[in-house]
Amino acid sequence: MKIADTYKDILKCNCSGNYEIDDKSFICNSCSHEIKFNDSYINLFANDEGRPFWSVHMQTMFRKHGIVLEMNSKYNAFDKYYSKKEVALDFFDRILDNGKIIIDLASGPSGYFGTIIKKLRDDQLFIITDGSPDILKAHMEANKEKNNIGYIDLDLDKPLPFKSDRIDNFMGNYLGNVMEYQQLVSEVYRSLKNGGRFSVIEIFYEKGSEAALELGRENRLYADLDKYIQYFESVGFKLECKGTIEPIVGKLDPSDSLPRNDTDKSEIIAFSFYK
Repeated sequence: MKIADTYKDILKCNCSGNYEIDDKSFICNSCSHEIKFNDSYINLFANDEGRPFWSVHMQTMFRKHGIVLEMNSKYNAFDKYYSKKEVALDFFDRILDNGKIIIDLASGPSGYFGTIIKKLRDDQLFIITDGSPDILKAHMEANKEKNNIGYIDLDLDKPLPFKSDRIDNFMGNYLGNVMEYQQLVSEVYRSLKNGGRFSVIEIFYEKGSEAALELGRENRLYADLDKYIQYFESVGFKLECKGTIEPIVGKLDPSDSLPRNDTDKSEIIAFSFYK
């Protein structure tokens, strides 16, 4: 599968024109908008000033503290962790068995999709998206020997740059940084083929806990499990399955802002929705 040809087939311009490949660029045949293309990497930011706050903050922290993102070790660690979780294995198997194009939605430097990379078929294309150039560069370095992994630098708080009814799978892991979460769900639905899946892992706090109440006050989509599922269904998705990967008490990581209360209970839940 040629990555450039796939990008040409799935990318859409804001004017609704189609892109043509011209050397190291994609040029819209209607408005002449240009996207730079370098091997498997494309950057949809006109300039760094347009990056979201969380992206700029993350870049600053990486560089200020000299953090080196070594992704292969993270891929292997998550693959090993998930190999003992039946719910997680089913989550990844459903993705891998559902078509040729898989797009991860800015899951950052966790490396949680190591299982996907390990089991990806030669005829499949896995596209890693993010708003942080350092994160994308780390993934590119880890996968430099692979020719079926692409990288798109984008902002998930804006409409997705994909044509309607073109993508087989979207996946995501803790999408809390996305302020326009409801818009993202609608855009994923629009971009998916009929039968396409949106597979996502999120943390849900126990109803009535301080963390759940705080997320509710912020109108976060994932503040309430039932309302979360209802929103997906209101867009048109059907819930294929969900399952708890792991129950948690307190913080998942010491650096997390939630929960404030170390006794708050939560669950890491994996969902598979389909169009």
